[in-house]
Amino acid sequence: IVLNMIPAIGSLAATVLGPIFAGGLLLGCHALARGQPLQFTHLFAAFQSDRLTPLAILGLVVLAVGAAVALTVGALVFGTAGAALLTGAMQGSEHALAAALAGMSGAAMLGGLIALVVFAAFLMAWWFAPALVTLHRAPPLDALQARPSKAMAEPRPFAIQAVPSGTVRLAQLAHGLRNATKGRQVSLL
Repeated sequence: IVLNMIPAIGSLAATVLGPIFAGGLLLGCHALARGQPLQFTHLFAAFQSDRLTPLAILGLVVLAVGAAVALTVGALVFGTAGAALLTGAMQGSEHALAAALAGMSGAAMLGGLIALVVFAAFLMAWWFAPALVTLHRAPPLDALQARPSKAMAEPRPFAIQAVPSGTVRLAQLAHGLRNATKGRQVSLL
């Protein structure tokens, strides 16, 4: 959360460092399972292990997938928006412009749905990846391909993690949009 407050690079660093901290927490959970005490140093244990690079690669894969989904959806929405506004402007009528903007809204909803499905599928693949990389020494890409079906085999834990995480992401998006438009009149025309 603190890293996300740093402009420009904070969220990128948080995405790459997230799996590393998760690896440390997993090492702490593994110690608890063996009857050892949980220590604060477990949080940073992955930084001191040979798993640092594979976990960082896993974070970079998450970053790359997120960027690819965002760019694809952005191209769909803004491409449709440009075509819709151009069509409405060329026809010169208010009805044509309103219909074009309605089409743009449909493209935005379709793009959001595509992003949701693609990223949900990726998160199911990512669900076990930090554990496989940290505890079983699996290579990052093999860990992503290993068990995406396991996330659906136990939908309750997946939902318990996904619902609050999704809610936080939506709140971040709403906060960002509110700050971007604060004090300004926003118009699509």
